[in-house]
Amino acid sequence: QPQQPASASAPSQARVAVDKPPAPRRRIKPEYPKGARQRGEEGDVALELDISAAGTVDDVRVIGSCGFAELEQAAIQAVKRARFNPARRGSTCVPSTARLTLAFRLKD
Repeated sequence: QPQQPASASAPSQARVAVDKPPAPRRRIKPEYPKGARQRGEEGDVALELDISAAGTVDDVRVIGSCGFAELEQAAIQAVKRARFNPARRGSTCVPSTARLTLAFRLKD
């Protein structure tokens, strides 16, 4: 397979003061778009996510573009499907905002 899986860095930057930030329940692995792979497109997509108190993604914004719309769409779709352990303030789950970066890399 001529690709390396896309990877994600840990979310950071909660919107409200929290004791524990949100964290993905499992690794977020976007599908590398076939067309982007064939064109040799690579890059990092930085996203800001609004995560509900239930751990679902309510909204996604691209805050750092890789310059390839197809990779950005793949990153957005991957995080929309993701489920998070929500942020906590004390023992209460609270909505929060997190940032993460998904990296798309092709193997040589």
